[in-house]
Amino acid sequence: MLSICTLVSGLTLHSLAWGYTVTADTQFYLAELNIHLDGAWHRRAFREHRTGCRRRIQLHGSFSNSYSGFSWSAAAVQDYGIFHAQASTQAHRDDPGHDYEAFQTFATGTFNQTLTIPAPFGVSNGSTGSFLLGWDVTGSASATGSAYLGIIARTSASLANINSYTLAIMSNGHYDLISPISFIYGTPFQLTIDSYVQANVGYDYRYTAAPTSFSDTASADFLHTAILSSVSVFDSTGAPVSGYVIVTDSGRPFLPTPAPVPEPETYAMLLVGLGLMGAIARRKQK
Repeated sequence: MLSICTLVSGLTLHSLAWGYTVTADTQFYLAELNIHLDGAWHRRAFREHRTGCRRRIQLHGSFSNSYSGFSWSAAAVQDYGIFHAQASTQAHRDDPGHDYEAFQTFATGTFNQTLTIPAPFGVSNGSTGSFLLGWDVTGSASATGSAYLGIIARTSASLANINSYTLAIMSNGHYDLISPISFIYGTPFQLTIDSYVQANVGYDYRYTAAPTSFSDTASADFLHTAILSSVSVFDSTGAPVSGYVIVTDSGRPFLPTPAPVPEPETYAMLLVGLGLMGAIARRKQK
């Protein structure tokens, strides 16, 4: 069994059997009469923190001038098969005119694990199989724009149908991939799971009459967890199989044990971000 992580002189070393990464970003785009005034998307903020065997990221910020204000916050924690994340966006603009404007905040996590599924009774090693993953989710999304949690999974097998995803998740529940993903029985492969929350606001008045002002908010709060909680395995015909074993290079059980909710600092960052959003809203109401 490989070690999960080792702390040496303040450096955290991670097992090569699996890995985590997290990113968070916010982007802004402005166009007038179909001409891109700023030329491209602009990255406003990026921070990453690494703590123990987890990957954690937090960011928040705002900017404003005499006619507009924007604020955002995002946080993500990626653990073994478990993802916590939040993203919030608020935008206000007086006299938007004939503009197109979009403002996005998102946080993502990636989980990698090397797996082998030996052929169970009645199935041959070297034959193609597939499996369907599911997650138990606690959280919610609200928006006059759009906000949601999404999960994408893929394997490294040289086969068709190695990618799948969940539909947009906006509330508590159990969510499966929309279709199984392929592997080869008895052959090691890497499973990669990308999870993300996204909060989007914006408008497009390039070809329609614009109001005197625009305000929009979006929030996706899934800090409580998206836990990888179920797996179903199938043979080459798509028939369910039983008696299978999923072997991980890390030596850990494939399905994780639910962990506590994120550290207090993550919630503190969320509250700071929401406070910034409220401050902008109050300023605009004066």
